[in-house]
Amino acid sequence: MYSEQRDQHGKDLKAAWAAVDLKGYFAAMRESPAQLYKEKQDAIADSRSAQADNALWRLAGSRIRDAGTGQDSVYGLLSEELNNLGDHLGSAADKEWIDTWLEQAWQLRINRARQKVYRSLSAAEGADGQACPSDKQPDAAAAQGQVAEYLSELETLRGAEACMVEKQNTALACLPAGALHDSLDDLHRGENAYANASRNAAAQMARYRQAQEKYAAAAIASEPGAAPSQALLGAGVKVRAALAAIEFSSNVLGKEAVANDRIKRIDAIVKKLGTTDDPGKDATRAELAAVLVTRIADDAQVLADLHKPVIPMSLLIQRDLEKNRADLARVQADIYRTDLELLRAILASKMTEATKLIGARAQLDRIKPCYRGMIFLDAVALPAAKTHPPCDDPDSRAALYDAAGDYGHVMGALRARTQGLEQRRSELGYEQSLAYNQANAEQWAVLIDATAGQSVAAAASGQKASDYKDVIQLFSLLWIGKGVNK
Repeated sequence: MYSEQRDQHGKDLKAAWAAVDLKGYFAAMRESPAQLYKEKQDAIADSRSAQADNALWRLAGSRIRDAGTGQDSVYGLLSEELNNLGDHLGSAADKEWIDTWLEQAWQLRINRARQKVYRSLSAAEGADGQACPSDKQPDAAAAQGQVAEYLSELETLRGAEACMVEKQNTALACLPAGALHDSLDDLHRGENAYANASRNAAAQMARYRQAQEKYAAAAIASEPGAAPSQALLGAGVKVRAALAAIEFSSNVLGKEAVANDRIKRIDAIVKKLGTTDDPGKDATRAELAAVLVTRIADDAQVLADLHKPVIPMSLLIQRDLEKNRADLARVQADIYRTDLELLRAILASKMTEATKLIGARAQLDRIKPCYRGMIFLDAVALPAAKTHPPCDDPDSRAALYDAAGDYGHVMGALRARTQGLEQRRSELGYEQSLAYNQANAEQWAVLIDATAGQSVAAAASGQKASDYKDVIQLFSLLWIGKGVNK
């Protein structure tokens, strides 16, 4: 029977659950750190601006002198900063190697951006574009039409990328030891780890998909109501083991790939529902078997569910759960890739600092010898008539201004950019932790939403007395009529 009290409880539940704002909660969780991060970046910029002013005042009061002189000279100040980047860094050959590295870095950014486009195009056509440059696309030879063109171009870009990286490594190997080499070591460790993770993910996914295909084939070959065959049982063990190897590993690229694969398979089934196509056809049942085996441990139950009508709501709930897992895996993989990009950017920023400092030293080499004994401020400010012997050369003064400008730019804006990138990299751990928390909350939200919806519907159901009002009145009239008859 219908209960008004139970119905009210259901309405209260519906209102309470509707008031839960997970997106707003996590947006607020991100807003505070984002504001703090901005304040840190502003603080870095302000600090570097003050330090640049201080460095320029120090430079203005120093004698120019020449290369090889002490730290109290303009040459010495530039050499001090260059030594922080590399031991005795600053020769013309060093500058050529740095320019080569920066040129290749620019070309690499263009190359990788184009690779990203072709991977997206390939994925849109149903192909898998591997992330690792050294891995060839397994089915590239069998691809046709546009997909074959995309994969071919992707392979060409990967080859070019490998050549550019090799040129960069050669250039940097020719530079003296120091902070530049240390940053390169960090980058190499990150890129090697990413390449290994990509190769392992590709190998794991190949085993996983092969096991899925064998399981699907064995499931379709099974008769409805029959016990699972040995082939099906063996394939089930292998596909679940392959899935566990990915999900319980630390390889975020493999987790991203398997999550996207499950979403793709569920979407293939959902697409058939509500169309003229029969969802029970072998192609759809193969996809369904591949989905069921990953969440049902009992192969007999898989077979039973495989031959039942597909329930759209159940499938959509499963898709929501898989989407949350896929979102978490994507965020983790994106953080992994962002870390690599930041390592590259930090090294490039330090390289730019080095080339500016070397350029400033080269400007000093151009000035007339009579300026070298002067205080920098006097050299750019005093008229020729007040110097003994007279020394007046507009080109020398221009070179001094250019050198000071490059030095101030390094000590201010460029150093702030380097430190800002390093600070950004240190914030990635918090982003990863927050992504885990949000994914867990959203997983629960999917389950609670389905349960709450069913509870509200059940609370509102039941037979009301008003539903029987007409029947009761009819019986009453008949009873009265019978009494009147008597």
